[in-house]
Amino acid sequence: MTAMIPDHKLGFIGAGNMAEAICRGVINSEILKSSEVSACDISTDRTDLFAREFDINISNSCGELVRSSQVVLLAVK
Repeated sequence: MTAMIPDHKLGFIGAGNMAEAICRGVINSEILKSSEVSACDISTDRTDLFAREFDINISNSCGELVRSSQVVLLAVK
């Protein structure tokens, strides 16, 4: 069986204020490129903001995000 290589280095489950601040810091400080980050949230308003502001990948499900990320940050209340 071949191991899957994740597409993204960092995935956010939750796209609220905390995730936004961390994502902004990671991308602005060039720790990661926007192409290396993804997010998933039940609010399409928030995922739309992340896609527009940070140009990151938006996953349709948490399972998809987990499978495609090396590190997952749980950013929910």
